[in-house]
Amino acid sequence: MKKLSLLLVLLFCSCAIAYAQIQVKGVIKDDEDGSPLVGASIVEKGTSNGTVTDIDGAFTLTVPKGTETVVVSFVGYSAQEIALNGQSTVEVKLKADGNVLGDVVIVGYGSQSKREVSGAISKVKSEDIENLPVQSFDRALQGRAAGVWVTSASGAPGSAVSVRIRGVGSLTAGNEPLYVVDGIQISSTSANNVNNNTTVSNNPLGFINPNDIESIEIIKDAASAAIYGSAAANGVVIVTTKKGKAGKTKFNLNVYRGRTEQFKRLDVLNSQEYIQARAEARRNPLLATGSNPDVVTLDSAKQLVLGEIGRIFRGGQERWWNQGNTNIDTIKTVDWQDAASRTGNIQNYEFSANGGNDKTQFFISASYNQQDANIINIDFTRAAASLRLSNTANDWLRFESNINLSSSKQRGLFGGPGGGAFLGSPAFSAPIVLPMNPIRYSDGSYFGASPTNLAGILNQNVIQVGELNKINSRIDQLVGSFKPIFTINKNLTFTPSVSLDFRKTKSFNFQDPRTPDVFAVSGRITEERGENLNFLSNAVLNYTTKIADKHSISGLAGVEYRKESYEEILTSGTGVASPLFSTLSATAVDETVTGFGTNFIRAGVFGRLQYGFSDKYF
Repeated sequence: MKKLSLLLVLLFCSCAIAYAQIQVKGVIKDDEDGSPLVGASIVEKGTSNGTVTDIDGAFTLTVPKGTETVVVSFVGYSAQEIALNGQSTVEVKLKADGNVLGDVVIVGYGSQSKREVSGAISKVKSEDIENLPVQSFDRALQGRAAGVWVTSASGAPGSAVSVRIRGVGSLTAGNEPLYVVDGIQISSTSANNVNNNTTVSNNPLGFINPNDIESIEIIKDAASAAIYGSAAANGVVIVTTKKGKAGKTKFNLNVYRGRTEQFKRLDVLNSQEYIQARAEARRNPLLATGSNPDVVTLDSAKQLVLGEIGRIFRGGQERWWNQGNTNIDTIKTVDWQDAASRTGNIQNYEFSANGGNDKTQFFISASYNQQDANIINIDFTRAAASLRLSNTANDWLRFESNINLSSSKQRGLFGGPGGGAFLGSPAFSAPIVLPMNPIRYSDGSYFGASPTNLAGILNQNVIQVGELNKINSRIDQLVGSFKPIFTINKNLTFTPSVSLDFRKTKSFNFQDPRTPDVFAVSGRITEERGENLNFLSNAVLNYTTKIADKHSISGLAGVEYRKESYEEILTSGTGVASPLFSTLSATAVDETVTGFGTNFIRAGVFGRLQYGFSDKYF
């Protein structure tokens, strides 16, 4: 009886809870003209219970009785919290958020108010990427713009990254977007095209300090990117850097330092666990074919595995491996992952000054960035400086110019992506080295040095390879532009411009004669040098007007000429007399002399026409 009474009480409570709800109805309108807002969001504050308005701006929301507040929001409008105070019907008028709709978005060869943009454009502001520990702005895009995917083949500081806008556009052609920095179309051609197996992968976009960037616009739809032609088939990334502002000169010093740790290491077997697993793998097939488990014991299988490992450690390695040792518990375990990794360090120093008067404004900056990776002997260093000037000569003429200088150095590892056979990379191979392999003998010499090998699938000591071999690269880059802006009248402007992107690359690879891959040829030295020259000139006529305060018309027309050339040469030699001699002239045999070059010229015309009605329909 007591159980029945309790059940009835619970049922009545459930009914009371179910019926203690009310429906809130209402309509959401524009505060300025009273037009209904379709798709506005109404949510019970502090919960996920919500709904959206229909085509008439009306909504119905069921909320628990006693609900005090609902939150009303709509894109481009300031959100409001509405106190119900027992009301079941409300009318809400949202005010346009001037900070959002008045935001200026950079588009191809111009700019627009965010209110007027009808294409798919994402904007990343300077505060979104400020003080991020990245060496180039393309890395900073990850997770900050919908439909943009950023990956790195190697993860090494300063290395090239892959940016995909709305997926892969081609299976055979390139998939990188077009990069435009202050109107300069930057060549994204990575250095080292002749032999990617012996050089590190450089990032051609690393010339600019990310903290010098004012905004980044990502153009994703074909209609918006069409003005750039076929070069924008995979989207466009438009970068606008900071410029000087009239007023008292402002100085800014920004310094930060930090440390990085590996997020996770692979869980691997120790020596005893490995021998146990190998022994079970040897024993189980014998048991499956009818062998007597009392004869084929696990201990006997372990001794068999131990003998196999002992026979692998032959030649000069027998002085480490005691073949008479049958005590498996005494075999040491070496943590190769720990030996291949380290605590990374980041240091960044920046100085900038900006100011000017009504006629002339300037922005000048200098920066130094250095990062040590979490894998031994991988690091990146960049020094950069930039100057941006603008001058108003008179009412109808204004000049704008900018120049960016940078020099970056990158040290990589033999075996990294774009740096030789991947099995030589400590980052990749350290977890799969058998744990009983020592790194060094007691005298400090490397274990497994040629001509003998390590036990297991690897034929080289990856720590030895990483410490003895050298892969260095350097990029010196100059990017600049100049343009006069002629104001013909209040509606019409004419802007010719010239820009230059010049890049010199140099890579050096020294493969020590003591390492297994080049032991047979007594070492190898490879040098690679390249030059990229990208020249761009265009002239744009821009017109804008408004008729009867309702009809806004804007358009532009222009011509453009672009020439890009790339040349690269690679030389290599073998027969290094001594590790102390690390110049190409020290090699005994000339192995390779080859080159690579491309040239292309593109000339074209472009235009755009836009119409807007009442600042609402575009």
